[in-house]
Amino acid sequence: MLQQSAIFIRVLCFIFILFAAIDCRASAPDSVLNGEYIFTSKEAEFVGSYGDEEVWEVGELEYKLLTFDGQGNGDWQEIYTTGGDSGSFTYKVFTDGTVQISDDDGYHILSKNGSSIMGTYLDSDSYDIFIGLKKSTGMSNANLDGEYLAALYSGDKNGEFGGWEQWELEARCLLLTFHGDGSGTWEDVLSAADLDSGDLTYSVNDDGTFIITSSPNATKGMISPDGNIIRLSEIEEDEFMISIGLKTSTGMSNASLDTAFLMSTHEAELAGSLEESERWEHDARYALVRFDGQGNGTWEDLLSTGDLDSGDLTYSVNDDGTFSMGDEDENTLNIVSPDGHCIMRTEIDSLQLSISFGIAQSDISNAVEEFREEHLLRNYALGQNYPNPFNASTEIRYSLPAAARVSLRVFNVRGEQVATLAEGCRETGTYTVRWDPGELASGIYFCRLQVGALSRTVKMVLLR
Repeated sequence: MLQQSAIFIRVLCFIFILFAAIDCRASAPDSVLNGEYIFTSKEAEFVGSYGDEEVWEVGELEYKLLTFDGQGNGDWQEIYTTGGDSGSFTYKVFTDGTVQISDDDGYHILSKNGSSIMGTYLDSDSYDIFIGLKKSTGMSNANLDGEYLAALYSGDKNGEFGGWEQWELEARCLLLTFHGDGSGTWEDVLSAADLDSGDLTYSVNDDGTFIITSSPNATKGMISPDGNIIRLSEIEEDEFMISIGLKTSTGMSNASLDTAFLMSTHEAELAGSLEESERWEHDARYALVRFDGQGNGTWEDLLSTGDLDSGDLTYSVNDDGTFSMGDEDENTLNIVSPDGHCIMRTEIDSLQLSISFGIAQSDISNAVEEFREEHLLRNYALGQNYPNPFNASTEIRYSLPAAARVSLRVFNVRGEQVATLAEGCRETGTYTVRWDPGELASGIYFCRLQVGALSRTVKMVLLR
């Protein structure tokens, strides 16, 4: 009896080791994410080199409708296009506001009131940043009332070089004023070109989508349910425009900016030309930015197309919600939303542009540690052994995204260790290990790769 109890305890301990490190974040009720969200996304990809010069292509602007049921299941479909794709997914919401979507390598965060979601896909050669706003009911022109500072990013395809598309890019920051009656004005406040201004008319639909009717291209717009965020976009053949705006406030101060934000940044630099086409080089970052409510803070890159960096910052918030950071010049404009849940940063001059958008985390106690563990968990891999089943020996492959101390061991169904295949420090890379089970009996065995507190496991079948 004692022997059976000991075996049972060992099995329980083994199962705990297998699954305890799958995700260290505490779950929040999935019901906080429910309803329909319309997303727009913009991507860029490094496609090659011309001599020593990088060549990037700017991908198409996409619209998607994602529906979350509040119970961890959802559907998506491409909209505003003929014959768009569609599919389904599952999702999980965590207490820090981050969201994990099945079969999705992106990093997502939900605003505290559920009105917006930001997603980021990023590696060394490409990035895709998208923002989704929740659809509403009972909206009208009266809900779009007030001033918004909006960062605008646009591009025109101006030719090809060596089979690569070439684009002319532009960024501006606008002050959009809506009067709540279908009329308004727009004014450039930051631009590398001449500043301009004009009138506009608009029409808001019941679900919060709207059209800038005075625009020649009938600009599509959307307002968040709380009225603090707007998004504008246009898609035409060989050109695009996307804009995100935050509402201005009154009575804001440093105390209004007192939490941590996950922030996505897209940067482009005019680095030269290819024949008669502009050549832009692109970078993107995903960072944790902390504000202490007293004018001080820190920032740390979590992902980047280039090197990771970090540092301290100082800031000063104005009454209307705009704020400055450090020694920024007149080419930069920052704003925090009235509820303090979102921030936006725009930097523009004649040779470069930078646009950032951030959403506040709900629980920031372990933000950096949790992200690092999740990122590592997603990017180190233990492949299925081959052949499987096997009767003599089998090969096991594993990959590390960064140098780490690893342990690769084999266990039987009772949780007893029967082999150690790798132990110690390994550099970044992919490794292949051969396992010869010797005189072990036929049956099921488990190979476990452990890196710190995180683990991956595959089941192997030995047939004599």
